[in-house]
Parts: sequence; C-alpha cells; structure tokens
Amino acid sequence: FHQNPSKSINIPNETGKNIDHQNNISNQSTSNIHIVDKNRSETIEALRNPINDHHRSINNAKKQNFIEYCCRCSRRRALMSFITLLYIILLGIILAIILIIIMRKTKKTTNIPSYLRWNTSGITVFGTAGIRGNTSYQLAYPCGLVFDSFGDLYISDSVNNRIQKCNIRNLTCTTVAGQANAVSGTNMSYLHGPTFFYIDTNYSLYIADSTNERIQLWNYGATYGNQIAGITGVTGSGLNQFHYPYGIAMDPNTNTIYISDYNNNRVMKYFPGNLTGTVIAGG
Repeated sequence: FHQNPSKSINIPNETGKNIDHQNNISNQSTSNIHIVDKNRSETIEALRNPINDHHRSINNAKKQNFIEYCCRCSRRRALMSFITLLYIILLGIILAIILIIIMRKTKKTTNIPSYLRWNTSGITVFGTAGIRGNTSYQLAYPCGLVFDSFGDLYISDSVNNRIQKCNIRNLTCTTVAGQANAVSGTNMSYLHGPTFFYIDTNYSLYIADSTNERIQLWNYGATYGNQIAGITGVTGSGLNQFHYPYGIAMDPNTNTIYISDYNNNRVMKYFPGNLTGTVIAGG
C-alpha cells in the first residue's frame, strides 16, 4: 500500500466531514498505516499491512522452533550429565571394592583366642595361685616364657628344674626338657634351675641351665640335651666359663648365641660349634 502524493484521499468521518490531504495519511512500511483527523488530532483507523503480518508469523514460528530446540538440547544435556554422574559413582564404588580386597589380602590378621585377650583383673591359666607344686599343672618359680608358631606356650619352671610345654587351648602341660618329677641333676638328661631359653625354627631349645653353669641344646623330641657352652657345675670368669648364665638370644641368620653372664657382669657371644666365647659387653 503506497501513498500517492499527487492525489488526496477523502475519508468520511463520524461527523460527515472529509479528511482531505495526502499528508493526513502516514505510511509506516514496517508496521501499520494510520489515518489521522487534522481537526481532532487523533488516530481514527489503523490499516494492517498483510505483508508485515506474514513476516511476523514467520518470525513467531522461528522463535517457537528455537525455543523447542533449546528445550530439547537442555533435556539432552541434563540426561547426559545424569548418566555421567552415575558412571562416576559406579566407577568410585568399583575402585573402593578393589582397594578393600587388596587391603584384606595384604593385611596379616592374627586371631587371638578370647582367653588370651587382656584382662585387667588377671586370670590364672597355668599353675595354682600362691601354691608351689611339681605336678603337670603346677609351677615353682616360673621364669622364661616363649610361644612357638603353633601357639603353644613354653615355660621355664625354674625351681622344678624343667621346661614345660603348655597347650593354651585345653590348658594342659607336658615336660619337654628336664625331668617331669622336678628332680635336678648334672648329667645331660637333667636341668638345674633353668632360667631363660630360646626356640629355633626346628623347635629345638637353647636353655640357660643356670645353676649347672652351662648352655644346653635340647633338640625337638629328645630326652637329653647337649652342652654347647660353659663347664658343667664349674663357676669361672674364663671365656669358656659362666657364673650363673641367665638370659639367652640367638641371631637366626648366623645361629650365633648371645649369653648374659649374670654374676660375671658381661654378655658373651658364641659361634656355632665353638665352646669358647668372646666378650661383647661388660666384663
């Protein structure tokens, strides 16, 4: 719809007057055409431009399509984010399970029987409280205590001149070195006042036979021992003598024996098969 500047357009208004002159018609190419009454200075009618209506409908359709596209993209992104989160959580759970399994395999757990757990009031497991005795379930001045790999407890029953092996599960004891009747002596099947001892990987006993002034090796299952250091019944300060040997330890890598020579105020070192030792501390 174009304005013709050489012609005037007369449009009757409500009062029967004409609206005359082309300047009364304003052409807005991008919106509507407004017809204005000069005398009343107000808009009388707006003529819609059909081309603009068409363009507007196209623009509205494009806007609607864009909004729908954005909504679809947002839903898709939300779904992908949710799936990614689930994947991360699942991966974390799997890694945690693997870590727990590895830790359980590498961790060494020692199951301690309930009757060996710490009790602040104390319980008697072997011997009779306040009473000396030489029966299999009694002790007299117990000194050294050592567990073997099976969980059995070895006790040097000093005044009873023997080494007792005690089963902590059924609370029974048997004599594995010395005499079960608590008799002392100097021959190889006897002990006299044993104090401390050592158990090697073969369950052989290295015993400080203190009152006999010697070290006895008592092999597993044997009924007598072998003298490996000291002189039976002889007290002295020579390198082959003791004056009440007390503590004993062994280096498992070299089988070297270390003896605390109590009354000589020294620690002696003995190599395997050598009856003469060296002073490594004191003396």
